[in-house]
Amino acid sequence: MRNFLWKGNYDMGYARVVWNQDSWHALGSLIHCFPSGPQLMGTSIVDTVSMIVLNGVWFWPLISDPECLQITQSLPTLHGGVAALALGTYGAHGFKPKNPSYKEVWHTASLYHLVHTAALVAAPMTKHPNIFGGLLTTGILAFSGTCYVVAYLEDRTYSRLAPFGGFAFIGAWASLLF
Repeated sequence: MRNFLWKGNYDMGYARVVWNQDSWHALGSLIHCFPSGPQLMGTSIVDTVSMIVLNGVWFWPLISDPECLQITQSLPTLHGGVAALALGTYGAHGFKPKNPSYKEVWHTASLYHLVHTAALVAAPMTKHPNIFGGLLTTGILAFSGTCYVVAYLEDRTYSRLAPFGGFAFIGAWASLLF
């Protein structure tokens, strides 16, 4: 799921240095956020994005260090958080449906999107991070995504996936019990 959420060049340029450039990532200069990042990630301080990204997919060495997990897990979560905030802001200030009830549908989508994106931050600390994170991501895409489409198109016939997203949310939270 991480690769699905973190695709594209985000205006970063593949020749940019991963750790020292400050304009390509929402966190700013990654070396300031994660001082030991290059060592933990098995990279050099001068490695470029093109050395770590292949066809739009990030390839980091598999390291179990907690700070390394925080680095790799924060990238898609931050991106999802930015999307949740942007969609919520659009819904609050720019979305003008003909039928006002769809404004509430958009609000519900953005609320669930934001809350569950924030919960993704804790996924690496859970007993089953892949299950918890995967189900939350599925829920965000299926439930919130469906609600965004329904509200934007003002057509409830597109709502068939929403219950599956809701069950994915329930499954994610239930996975914490086991």
